Amino acid sequence: MFRRCICPIIFLGPFLCSVSLAQSPLESNLHLPAGVLRETAPSPLPHVKPAFEDFRFWTGRQPEPDKIILNGDEIERINREALKSDPEAVDIFSLADGIDSAFLKTILSADRQRYGKGTFFDLTNRTLLPDYFAQLFSRMNLKGIPAVLKPLYGLITREANLRVLPSDDLVMDRPFDYAFDRFQSDKLDCGTAVAVLHYTADHSWCFVETGYARGWVRPNDVAIGTREEVMRFAAAKPLVVAGDAVPFYRDRELTQFVFDLPMGARLPFAGRDGDTSKVYLPWRNSRGGLVVVDGYVRSGAGVHEGYLPYTTAAVMRQAFKLKENRYSWGGLHEGRDCSRFIMDVFRCFGFQMPRDSYRQAAFAGNRRLDVSKRTDSEKVNLLQRCQNAPTLLYMKGHVMLLLGVVDGRAYAIHSYWDYGTHDRPDVVYHVGRVAVTDLSVGKNGEGDLLRWISALIPLR
Repeated sequence: MFRRCICPIIFLGPFLCSVSLAQSPLESNLHLPAGVLRETAPSPLPHVKPAFEDFRFWTGRQPEPDKIILNGDEIERINREALKSDPEAVDIFSLADGIDSAFLKTILSADRQRYGKGTFFDLTNRTLLPDYFAQLFSRMNLKGIPAVLKPLYGLITREANLRVLPSDDLVMDRPFDYAFDRFQSDKLDCGTAVAVLHYTADHSWCFVETGYARGWVRPNDVAIGTREEVMRFAAAKPLVVAGDAVPFYRDRELTQFVFDLPMGARLPFAGRDGDTSKVYLPWRNSRGGLVVVDGYVRSGAGVHEGYLPYTTAAVMRQAFKLKENRYSWGGLHEGRDCSRFIMDVFRCFGFQMPRDSYRQAAFAGNRRLDVSKRTDSEKVNLLQRCQNAPTLLYMKGHVMLLLGVVDGRAYAIHSYWDYGTHDRPDVVYHVGRVAVTDLSVGKNGEGDLLRWISALIPLR
């Protein structure tokens, strides 16, 4: 995810990815600068030929699209290196039984300071008053944090919103900007392991650490077990969701629907039974404790035993399965923002990506190429050299997946919100989905996205 910024003339709210709720034409333009209108972006987008929207076009340009780039051990080595280098990453199972609570107080105090100073709006587009935040900060129960924390361990039992602050309220940083709930951090899948570090005074919320993100969830969405139980569940051979919105069931006959899981989610694999695959599901008993039960999914219906082989063709195939998937800030409305799109594609192969774009840009840091001072032509030359392996493209607040260079023009697939053009500065074009674009989007062919890219991260 990334925070929207405004660049005069060139692009507004650059390439933000989120789903918009239903809005009238008037409402959808109210938060734009005076005189600027929103229009639906063309499809395909400028300079994108129909063939470019098929992953086979891009894999057909690869010399060895099915060659294994990295094996499982090599990917795990990258994960361990990222864990050491990312100050926000945490191995929850390595936490001590007794933790100095100063770090948690620092995190919560920073959130309090951030939201205590800004101007925010509620669902009715009214300014939120200081009393609202005072009550919210009181709910965080900072005084109730002991000097030494004893983490609890649990598993998410159903799709759960991860919130920045303990509230379900929709909070915007500008009126009528319903697509961007600034309290939404992420959506956690069933089976996500968490360390529970703190509760509100009334136990209506708990603060959790997942290892790649942290925030508040409802305790009813967490089943508490022992560290060993949760670790064993998380470390089991996975059945990986390789499609999107794949249905899981409680019975072998596939009649008792439980939930859909998104791409990249995983559950412990328990074997095949005819045309069904058996998994283990985390369940919550009447006292909130963890119970592991059997679950089922149709074999081959968008699931894979273990992680997918890491090849260029497989990465392209996974990315294009999500093409047209709508943008959703923090996954709040069944879609993906830019960083969640990248995370979901690469976790199919075992990469433990962080949640935010700026952290993804530092993932596999020894492979990162700083291009912030390169010219556009120099960047294109580097992109040509990187196009034979999956490569992330990073600009401040946004991340994309490189597709390749065609006739000197670079292309990427990414989830983003809108763009402006140099020739029509009074119009913002709404995209709001995962789409293929060339990197000149935003300034009438003059390399706007290309100019803003500051880093390339080849994952090979």
